[in-house]
Amino acid sequence: MIVTVEDGDMAVMALAENIDREDLLTMRICLALRKIENLVSTRKKLAEAIGLNREDMYRYFAFEALPDDILSKLSINHACCRVRRDSCQAGHADN
Repeated sequence: MIVTVEDGDMAVMALAENIDREDLLTMRICLALRKIENLVSTRKKLAEAIGLNREDMYRYFAFEALPDDILSKLSINHACCRVRRDSCQAGHADN
């Protein structure tokens, strides 16, 4: 069976599949969400499509508000800045 999938749908499915990877950096999730957010009509639907609650999704988006010097360190040296998904969701295990 062959299913035709639009590029936007494929991007959403790829992020949904990869978001639970242990080695995926939080900043990478933020960037991926930004790339695909316009492909879904609302952020609520985006969160549902990815399998996140909205609170966690907004935490990922908050990375963009970090000072420029921190953002540059995150993008330049991922090995030293391994801020993982777990730290973003700390305290929300019950959601």
